[in-house]
Amino acid sequence: MDKTAFEAGQEILFSAFVRATDLVSKNESLQLVLENLEGEPLEEILIDVKNGFGNGTVKIPEKEPEGTYKLKIYSTDQNNNAFLEKAIVVLGNGKEFSLPKTKSNEIDLQFFPEGGDLVADFSTKVAFKAVNEFGAPVDVEGIVLDENSNEVSKFKSYHNGMGGFYFSAKANKNYTAKITIPTGIKQIYKLPEVNSEGFAIRFESNENGRNKFKCSTTKNEVMKVVVRSGGKIVQSKSIFPPVGFMEIDESKFTQGIAQITIFDSYHVAQVERLFFVGNHGELSMNFKTNKEKYVSGEKISMTIEVTDSDGNGVAGQFSLVVTDGMDELQGNILSSFLLESELQGNVHNPSFYFGKFENEAFGKHQIALDYLMLTNRWNRLDWEKIVFNPTADENLVAPKKSNEALITKRKTTETIYWNPSMKTDANGRATIEFEVPDSGKPFRAIIEGIGDDGQIGYGFKTFGTEK
Repeated sequence: MDKTAFEAGQEILFSAFVRATDLVSKNESLQLVLENLEGEPLEEILIDVKNGFGNGTVKIPEKEPEGTYKLKIYSTDQNNNAFLEKAIVVLGNGKEFSLPKTKSNEIDLQFFPEGGDLVADFSTKVAFKAVNEFGAPVDVEGIVLDENSNEVSKFKSYHNGMGGFYFSAKANKNYTAKITIPTGIKQIYKLPEVNSEGFAIRFESNENGRNKFKCSTTKNEVMKVVVRSGGKIVQSKSIFPPVGFMEIDESKFTQGIAQITIFDSYHVAQVERLFFVGNHGELSMNFKTNKEKYVSGEKISMTIEVTDSDGNGVAGQFSLVVTDGMDELQGNILSSFLLESELQGNVHNPSFYFGKFENEAFGKHQIALDYLMLTNRWNRLDWEKIVFNPTADENLVAPKKSNEALITKRKTTETIYWNPSMKTDANGRATIEFEVPDSGKPFRAIIEGIGDDGQIGYGFKTFGTEK
């Protein structure tokens, strides 16, 4: 989409990119539905998809109230089950939308033990996520107490209300948490119950692209550890009790979310853990113009070069939009394919996880991404089908939901230029022309799309203007 904040009566400009799965082919019509605040359809259109690409427009009806609306995409062959949702905000006449001011004492705090269970006497990483009454992240600090009100651990948000701490729970004990910052929170939050026996997964290290996981059990039975990536079982291993390790070579995995699961001796999935396989295989976007700053009304000629990780030009289908600003909370094709369509629950500011980071900043970004894995569930888990129908394994590629963009303040950006079907040649190049806006504000060019070989890419560049 050209943006995610609109005024009533405006058109939404969109491009649709499809990578073939069992839910949808690369040459199939899709249905797009715009839903209002009550979840009722306002507009419905068909998107004609050819070779994995389609585009179109949908108009927000006049006089619609401000608030968060949804765009849903359906495959015409899938019995009206939406496989992708995107939230948009409709603004009032002032071109700005503000939710009521949050009440600092209304915070939803949830805890997520690594692997899913708290097992007695196992040192477990417990992740947490804090949001306000509108679903927006809230940074918190607090303490964990046992049933005698003794402090046993502390916690502090790391990024967007998410964080984690290590904790060794005791059998037959109950644990609660209390928020200390912000102050004035009287609510007491329960941690998950402690199992006296069970299974556990713990991430140990990542060295030279190899992830190491510790797999443990209190039971006297062999653990079957299975790792999936890209809809397929990539690795499996039997581990004898009480503990063993699974090492995973990321180079053998598809970029995106992978899953490690421990099965018991009866082939029942007991615990699971999501992890993200590093950013590799993305396309690079390079914007070339004759200068960096322009006068309002001046015509600009821009050449875009798309290359792969080896620097070779990539032919493909791309969408280019130029706006007079940046929607900082809008996702992109990377976050949409690799995160939003894969996870249940809200992914706040999804494009953050695919930014350009160096050195210390990159390390912090990786930690934040792992907290996202720990506090959200995968959309594609159906182990009953995998265990009892092994032939179904390669077909379990079914993204369902996306995020709901409930945020505290949004402003519109103006779309200056939109090219929904820009093709790059064999050298990865395409040239476009458009007129610099009269506003005198900086403008930003954003490109995203898919190369002919299936690689995805996203990039942007900001330019200055003078009146």
